[in-house]
Amino acid sequence: MSTLITGSYDIRLLILSIAIALLAAYTSLDLAERVRTSTGYAQIGWLIGGAIAMGTGIWSMHFVGILAFHLPIPIKYDIFTVLISIFAAIFASGCALFVVSREVMDISNLLAGSLLMGLGITTMHYTGMVAMRLNASIHYNYLLVGISVAIAFIVSFAALWLAFHLPDRHTLAYRRQKIVSAMIMGAAIPSVHYTGMTATSFHAIAVLHTPSAMTVDAAALATTIGIVTFAILGLALIISLETTAIERTVALANLEHETIQRQQIEKYFQQQQASKLEQALQKLHRTQAKLVHTEKISSLGQLVAGVAHEVNNPVHFISGNLSLANDYIQDLINLLNLYRQQFPEPGKEIEKQAKAIDLEFLLTDLPKMISSMQLGCDRIQEIMESLRNFSRIDGTDKKTADIHQGINTTLMILKHRLKATANRPAIQVVKHYGNLPQVECYMGQINQVLMNLFANAIDALEESNKDKSFVDLVEHPNVITITTSSEDNYIIIQIADNGTGMSEEVRSQLFDAFFTTKSEGKGTGLGLAISHQIITEIHAGSLHCVSSLGQGTEFIIQIPLVTATSPHSPSKLCF
Repeated sequence: MSTLITGSYDIRLLILSIAIALLAAYTSLDLAERVRTSTGYAQIGWLIGGAIAMGTGIWSMHFVGILAFHLPIPIKYDIFTVLISIFAAIFASGCALFVVSREVMDISNLLAGSLLMGLGITTMHYTGMVAMRLNASIHYNYLLVGISVAIAFIVSFAALWLAFHLPDRHTLAYRRQKIVSAMIMGAAIPSVHYTGMTATSFHAIAVLHTPSAMTVDAAALATTIGIVTFAILGLALIISLETTAIERTVALANLEHETIQRQQIEKYFQQQQASKLEQALQKLHRTQAKLVHTEKISSLGQLVAGVAHEVNNPVHFISGNLSLANDYIQDLINLLNLYRQQFPEPGKEIEKQAKAIDLEFLLTDLPKMISSMQLGCDRIQEIMESLRNFSRIDGTDKKTADIHQGINTTLMILKHRLKATANRPAIQVVKHYGNLPQVECYMGQINQVLMNLFANAIDALEESNKDKSFVDLVEHPNVITITTSSEDNYIIIQIADNGTGMSEEVRSQLFDAFFTTKSEGKGTGLGLAISHQIITEIHAGSLHCVSSLGQGTEFIIQIPLVTATSPHSPSKLCF
């Protein structure tokens, strides 16, 4: 016959069990978040470590709760059975963390995980009861046992749902919800234990044969469990917090590195944009200057053409009248000679007047004067025609032209610069003309190139004369050599001077816009740049310079005899 034994709870151990439950719940949520947000080997490590820490915490709450229940008889525990209950708690925790680690938490995963965790918690609790060794029999109220199992399932369901649905860990809402969730779980987990304890009753018996097993004292076990549990859970939280701190440090370093990279990229793009803007402004400035220069050339050409036309009209008039005047003078001279034959003695008055005007000289010199005036008119007409040919406006299509005529016309216009001055003798022009065919080109633009090259050659020779005496220049005169030839469907024009030449640095920049070695006011630095553009882009040819210090300078022009129509019309020379 057995007797019902009534027990009591040690309030201190009861509070300790609840404290362990709260700490275990908070640690469980933290570790669950670690498992859910990790990948690879890190996730496996957190899963194993989390299962041990979480399972130990939950088991400790239950076992401390058992130890808090005092009976008026001695109680000891079988160590092997206790270990089984610990493994049950760890297994249940591992199942819970594994379910939480899934990317998607659907209802089937949630229910399966809750069932495994609930069964694990129930197994842990009742295995712990089986581990008790005392002189009493244990009886269960199966209705309350069922309720405790249901509570275990509900608590597991709530724990898994809360662990999976925590917000972003870097927000304030995460910390608040985590604390509230830990309090709910910390209060719910003990309810499983104490419902199970309520379902248990103890009945004393006369003799109870306990199996031979390793047993420990309850007080010592409670002390050990408390120390170990707080140590494990504390260590788990410290590791988690340290990991969080490391992650935040790494994230901060990555953010700082990313910020520096972005700043460097932004700075690079700003520099690129600034460089592009500066290049665009320089190009715009060059284009504007070229347009102005081209407009000046065009205006000058129109002015010269207009002046040539206006001068030609009176010159033609004078030239035509000089021819008539010459005829009239010859008629008068013939008539005067006839008078002198018919009247050899004209009288003293006429003889006196004839001597006064030096009639014999007048009759000899007047025809010469008329002839000289005619030569002057012809010269003016020739110059005006050269100016008109030089400054003529090219159409949209290339036309065949005589390059030699263009060279001669340009030299005629520059003849005043080739003549001797007080400081130097005349600049000699040596022509080695080959047999050139007609060339398809914009002759007005070719004349402009020739004018630039001849003018630069004259400037270079005058610059080289600064330290030379007149006698030196007589002995070593300035020479411009012009050589023309044709080869492989190209015509070649070589213009060389015997000046001082130039350095490689200067030569490499000759065709750059705005580059000039002349003093301010004497050059814009556009002549050679435009000449290079005319030859290479408009005529599909080439313009090169060969020069070295002390060896003079030579410009070599190559123009194809027949070229395709250029996309650049003459009116849009300087884009």
